[in-house]
Amino acid sequence: MMLGLATFQYSFAVSSIIAPAFFATLFELLPAAPWIALGLLNAASVAGVLLLERRLPARALRGPASSVT
Repeated sequence: MMLGLATFQYSFAVSSIIAPAFFATLFELLPAAPWIALGLLNAASVAGVLLLERRLPARALRGPASSVT
């Protein structure tokens, strides 16, 4: 259990170091590059969610928000 917690906490610590360094490097190359990278990541996330939606069981899906009471 402790190993899992340590791994979870280290993942946030590592990402807190790598992400600023990565985006600073992108910004040095081209000021718009971080925004382009975030846009590509967002597009990949949307594609992933749409692919995941096909694999989910029908009971896990819900309709539009207007039909929820």
